[in-house]
Amino acid sequence: ITVDDQIAPTIACPAGVTVSCSADVPAVDITSVTASDNCVGGVVVTHLGDSPSGTCPQLITRTYQAEDGCSNTAECEQVITVDDQIAPTITCPPVNLTLECVTGFDYSTEINIWISQASAVDGCDPDVSLVADYDGSSIPVLSCDLSSGLVITFTATDACENAAQCSGTVYLIDTEPPAMNNPADITVSCEGAIPDPVSPPATDGCDADVTVTYLGQTVLNNGLTIIREWQAADDCGNTATATQTITVLEDLTTAIIATETSCPGGSDGALDLTVTGGAPAYTYSWSNGFTGEDPGGLDAGSYTVTVTDESGCTTTASATVAEPPALDLTATTTGIPCAGSSTGSIDLSVNGGTPGYNYTWSNGSTDQ
Repeated sequence: ITVDDQIAPTIACPAGVTVSCSADVPAVDITSVTASDNCVGGVVVTHLGDSPSGTCPQLITRTYQAEDGCSNTAECEQVITVDDQIAPTITCPPVNLTLECVTGFDYSTEINIWISQASAVDGCDPDVSLVADYDGSSIPVLSCDLSSGLVITFTATDACENAAQCSGTVYLIDTEPPAMNNPADITVSCEGAIPDPVSPPATDGCDADVTVTYLGQTVLNNGLTIIREWQAADDCGNTATATQTITVLEDLTTAIIATETSCPGGSDGALDLTVTGGAPAYTYSWSNGFTGEDPGGLDAGSYTVTVTDESGCTTTASATVAEPPALDLTATTTGIPCAGSSTGSIDLSVNGGTPGYNYTWSNGSTDQ
């Protein structure tokens, strides 16, 4: 009797499966394979190998073999599909970025630091790609009310081109007031020397053309103290103020004491000028050409002086040098009653001139 088994076993593989990630591919499991043989005896099931093909999806053909005691074999295949259709999980920076507008600030570095706070993970791809659509140099336009900014979109992409996006906004604001120094305080000697208001310069880190407005002046101390005020405003309405104090000296005042000539037609009159107020030192210009303070050796007449102080303020005053009236002599004589008598007299009346009088008679007498 010849026993010759040439009939292969029967074998059935597990049904095909679809998974998302390579890590989810089921392990080889020969117990999941069903095999039988027409002859009595054991059937040995072995795993011949996995054959992958393609990407996204990837097909893995897993082959099992059943062998009976006479080395008859049969094979079956299980197809495992690896199909990742799940996008990565992306997380944008936790808050939007708000930058203060500052001259010379390195905005791009700050933006890149903010961008680095984004993250992404993927269940299948440990090296998910994360990019931001920032060119590395752009900065947002100034937005005083945060109504607009530079929107940066983040994209996370896995190996199967599944992508997820989120976005954040970079704002540029200006909360700092302009810089403006107070003009120097000044002192003037009269109202006419008060200069016109001149706006001080102002600068701002965000606004190249700061608006400076003259707010007006406050007059104190009966006009002797003036406080001027300016306001600088940038594009975001931040303001700074500057003030200037102007001190006005007391007005120039003059007083003149005139000394008349000692005799009619004389040239020994004098004027004593006193000046107060204004800003010393003073200069003088008299109508007779004299440039000192107190002219002397004057004829009778009217004189005018213009006084100018150090600030150029002027005042004018006039005075008159008088002269005494001309001397007027009236003599009343009393004759002698007899020849050779010494009883005659002269009664002299003097008017005019400047009392008291001195007398010199031809006979040597000094009485009136």
